Order: sequence, then structure tokens, then C-alpha cells
Amino acid sequence: MTPIELLQRARTKIEGGWIKGWFARDKKGKRVSVGDSAACNFCLSGALYDDKNWLPEVEVTSRRYLVRSLPKDYDNIVGFNDDPKTTKQMVLDLIDEAIAIAENEQ
Repeated sequence: MTPIELLQRARTKIEGGWIKGWFARDKKGKRVSVGDSAACNFCLSGALYDDKNWLPEVEVTSRRYLVRSLPKDYDNIVGFNDDPKTTKQMVLDLIDEAIAIAENEQ
């Protein structure tokens, strides 16, 4: 898996259900592990976790692309995701920007 693929998977997860304040929740809103099969809503950080194909270097590189895409007022993706002003669309746009940076550097 490449950083671009991981970012694309994270985007798909966020499209399916986005949350703040915890890594993953089930359809009832209960906190669950990101690797739990019941997980269907994810924060940005939780969406980056892929328990079947996890490669630390890919996750770290993906996070670096996201950090480079953050608005000036933020220095980490958790703070951005959990900010009361942040919307789901803003998170999706951030992922799109990170993918574009990664594609330009290939």
C-alpha cells in the first residue's frame, strides 16, 4: 500500500461517517477500536489506521502529507479534526489536498 492509497481509503471511511473526539464509533455511536468490524464512523486520525495492511512508514508519510495540507492555524490533524469549526467537508478537502501533494511528488 502507498500513502496515496491509504489517504484514498481514509477519505472513503470519512465519507461513510465522520466523528470528532474519538478514533472510531459504531452505528449506535459507541466508542470502538478502529480495527473493530463494527467501526463505521471515524475521525481523521482513526481513518488512517488499516489493520490488515498496516505499514508504519506508509502511515507516517500519509500523516506528513496531511500536516503539510493543514490550514495555518493548525499544527496537527487531531486538533484540526476536533476543532468545533471543522466540518466533514473541510476534512475531505484536506485529504484531497494531501493526495494532490503526494501525487505531485511521485
